[in-house]
Amino acid sequence: MIDYGAIDDAVINQIAGASAGAFLSVATLDHEEQLFEGTPRPPCAFTLIGESHYDEPAGATRYQDGRLDVLVYVKARNARGDGAARKADGGAYDLISEVKRALVGFEPVTCAPLHLVSVAPRYITRNIAVYKLTFRTTFEEEF
Repeated sequence: MIDYGAIDDAVINQIAGASAGAFLSVATLDHEEQLFEGTPRPPCAFTLIGESHYDEPAGATRYQDGRLDVLVYVKARNARGDGAARKADGGAYDLISEVKRALVGFEPVTCAPLHLVSVAPRYITRNIAVYKLTFRTTFEEEF
């Protein structure tokens, strides 16, 4: 069986280890309010296992191929305004680049290498910018 918790932990460790201190914290997303609250203090990243999609099984088999989305939210803050939460050094655009460098080609536990599917703004205010990166991997699961 695919171990979602182990995959989430591996992604957290990969971002934290490969980002050269760009983030004050990297953790699993406990609740969506974290994206809008002041804690943990930005710059930070949150991970979340997204949708799993399964292919039709080939005949009478206990194996099924699937695709799994891994979501990473990056959150930056800058009191200056004027887009600085996105554009300044250490802003959301820099954090997005750090996560892409850390995860594109990374192989989570029992999965194929991750590839980037999308980057999208999730929450933008005068001082805070949150972006969602969606990565995808494939796997084979036995039931």
